[in-house]
Amino acid sequence: MFYRHNFQFNNEIIEKKTIGYFFNGDNKNNIRTAPKITYFHIFPELFEKMRVYLVAQIFNASVASVMLIFLQSNFLLDASLLIINFIQNMDTLFDIFNSSKTSGLKYFNRSFKNPNAQITHLKFMENNFKQL
Repeated sequence: MFYRHNFQFNNEIIEKKTIGYFFNGDNKNNIRTAPKITYFHIFPELFEKMRVYLVAQIFNASVASVMLIFLQSNFLLDASLLIINFIQNMDTLFDIFNSSKTSGLKYFNRSFKNPNAQITHLKFMENNFKQL
């Protein structure tokens, strides 16, 4: 769905073209800020669309952070903040689902023990997914 259509998330329209702008801008740099993101992440062919890890690499906090730097440097439009927030929310959701016993730097990646913050985020994401 993300690759074919724009969609509404948290009452805002999320457009894939923003990631394309980011990829093209980053690709022109001698030192890339998101070196793991490839052409097939942004413009997948038939079989790449079935590879979940490609989407998981895009919906990552480090990609959102670099996009935020691009936004603050005026390389992306102000509307890019919508997809940056979406990526951060997806990264948090992945952290909750992939929680581990070792306590790392990410709060949401800690073991799921039913804390309010994790429950609140899960409900927030559930409500937004129901509206898709």
